[in-house]
This record gives sequence, structure tokens and C-alpha cells, in this order.
Amino acid sequence: MDESEIFSSLKTMIDQNLHANVIRDNIRELSPEILEKLNAIPRENIRKFVSECSKNFNLGKVVADIGCGYRTNREELLDKYTGNIRYIGIDYIDRFKNNYENNNIEFILGDAMDIPLLDNTISTVISTECLEHIYDDKKALSEMSRILQPDGILILTVPGRDIPNHEKLPYQFDYRRYTIDNLENLLLNNKFKDIEIDEIFYMGFSVNIMCTAKLK
Repeated sequence: MDESEIFSSLKTMIDQNLHANVIRDNIRELSPEILEKLNAIPRENIRKFVSECSKNFNLGKVVADIGCGYRTNREELLDKYTGNIRYIGIDYIDRFKNNYENNNIEFILGDAMDIPLLDNTISTVISTECLEHIYDDKKALSEMSRILQPDGILILTVPGRDIPNHEKLPYQFDYRRYTIDNLENLLLNNKFKDIEIDEIFYMGFSVNIMCTAKLK
């Protein structure tokens, strides 16, 4: 089976709404090389996007990484940013690596629907591939806007429309996918302005949705 036939098979499985694990197993049997590429592309897009944001925006003094997970966005943000900044990683599962000597790096347990930070204390909120896993995404965005300072920056990514469900039960559920329109409406309804959203495609498949915005 050549590459075009494999991608045609992939589209059929996505249209059938098969779970990501089933799709991965099927693609692995057809071509482990293509599977490796497909797994890497969305994450590489996110790394590039976050790095570009760290160069193009004034992130201010305090960044909160909501739903940071064990990977976090710390390296992409701090290694590229020239200013002095405090990084706070927040996740509700304790999988953090707290062995940093840098006092400007902190990890805390917290729920995105009830972020344990004070109002108007954060200059930049970043959240990558998290919103789709939150039961009440409206509440999560309301919390992000609450902790942001006026004109604070939001850096947000969610999976593209063609990324299949990829739950990691029992602690991670996959509730939804977004279109550009419904994501923009969510942000407008939660006090965000200057919204810029871009959808990234690979071989015709929507693999990432990237967004930046500012608090009104």
C-alpha cells in the first residue's frame, strides 16, 4: 500500500470516528514510519508556535501554563524569551518535575475550572491541548480571563478537527473538537479581544488550531 492509499485509509477511519488507539494500531501495521511522522507533526507545530509567541510578544513578568502536564511549555517559553519571567505550571495530576534550581519556576496542583491564583496577577496564560479535555470549557476560559491582567496575553492551542479522540483514562477525557468560529465565540464571550486563530493542515487533515488573544 502506497502513501496516498494509507492517507485515504486514515481519512476513512477518522470519518468513522474511531478512537485514536485503534487508528494508531491500524496505521502501525501499514507503515510504522508514517505513524511516527503523524504522531510528531502536531506536537512539533505546537512547539514552533509557542517559541514564535515567546519571541513576538511581551509576555510580561508572570506566565501561567494551564494544564501543563509532564511535558510543559517551559522550555519553549523560557529558552526563547529574553525577559526576566516567572513560570507557573498548573495541572490537576501531580506529574511534575520539581527539581529546578531556578526560583522563578514553580509547579502547583490545580483545576483549570478553579485556578488557584489571585485575580489580575498573570501577564500571560498559555494552555496547549488542554481545553478539549475540560468538562466545562466556558468556566475554564472564564478562570483564565479572571487571573489575567488587563491586556494580558492568551496563547492557546487545541487539536485540529481531524485529530481523533485520544483519552488517557481514567484521568483524561476527550470531550470535543473545535471549529474556528466556535472557539472565537467562546473567547469573545469571556472578555478576550484581538483574537487571531489559525488552522494548520497536513496532507489535507486539520491537525492543529492555534490562537492568541488579549484580555479586554
